[in-house]
Amino acid sequence: MSWRSGVADVAALHADALEAQIRALRVHCAVLRSVANRGSTTEELAVMTKLARLSAAQRNAIIHQFISDVLGDLEAPGYREGLLAATPDLPDERTNEQVDAWIELADMLDDPRLRTAMRRMGEYAARHAPGPYDDRDVRAVEQVTDFWVQRVTAAIDAGIAADSPTADSIVADVVGAWLPMQDGGDPRPGGDGEHARSRLLEQLEMAADPSAERYWQLLCIINGWPVRPSLATAGQWLMTALRANPAPGVRAASISAALGDVGQPDPSAVLDAYARVLAEVDTIVAAVTADRFDDHTPCADWNVRALLNHLVYENLMWTSLAGGNPATTSPPTTSAMTMWPHSAPRPRRR
Repeated sequence: MSWRSGVADVAALHADALEAQIRALRVHCAVLRSVANRGSTTEELAVMTKLARLSAAQRNAIIHQFISDVLGDLEAPGYREGLLAATPDLPDERTNEQVDAWIELADMLDDPRLRTAMRRMGEYAARHAPGPYDDRDVRAVEQVTDFWVQRVTAAIDAGIAADSPTADSIVADVVGAWLPMQDGGDPRPGGDGEHARSRLLEQLEMAADPSAERYWQLLCIINGWPVRPSLATAGQWLMTALRANPAPGVRAASISAALGDVGQPDPSAVLDAYARVLAEVDTIVAAVTADRFDDHTPCADWNVRALLNHLVYENLMWTSLAGGNPATTSPPTTSAMTMWPHSAPRPRRR
């Protein structure tokens, strides 16, 4: 062997050793970043370091044990196989975000809320979809989810209230897309109806758990998969719409019936109703702190500050009308928390 080949072999060995050291340092750096961000204790640092250094087989064993503990002997092979197939696969060149996601995920596995949510979903799957899933099933679920999220998000952006009759047509569209996936097709003759909407609501309520959603988001981060945005806002809107519109036309009919029964209102009853509404709004407004003023609301063009200002303006306007001197000013632009009218119950200061 020539001296040249000997140098090359030694250089290759040193390069391999350096790469191993660099990977170890990157993992250690990611753990330290996570510790700094979380404000962890010395004991937690030791646990996080150990978690970050686990092998792929050790990580998979932790996930498999979690799934076994949660599902027990449930007869839901499709759901079980789906969970087992999504294991945390940290790459050799892992990022700080991936290491942090694995540490967070491992910590979540002992959370009773996550275990309860996963068990509840498994029980639902055992009742309604116990068989194995295939790629077509997964794609169909993703397509329907994308459809209803887009449909509902558009409704939210348009300012459509979830408990209004206008939401009925959106519910009908969602149910129409969802029905063909259920037990091989339409669960009952007639398609969209009270039974179908009740079952969709049950499914949404079962799946609406932030800890379960976070579990899947962390797995996506760890494995470098696209992370689906949170469905919480759209899901809450759709569940509210289903409760308000339990069958086609029910909400509109109930409002029409109520309006049809209205005679000459009793002034004292109107004032009592107004006082009750103001008391409820007072409670809500009193809970809003200044750091929430820039938060979004379901109305795309309004933040919390704009909504509070609108409430203030409406109170000022109706108060001026009642006093016989209609206001001509524009809606207030200063902080609504300091503008609540003296004629209405004032919010408690926090």
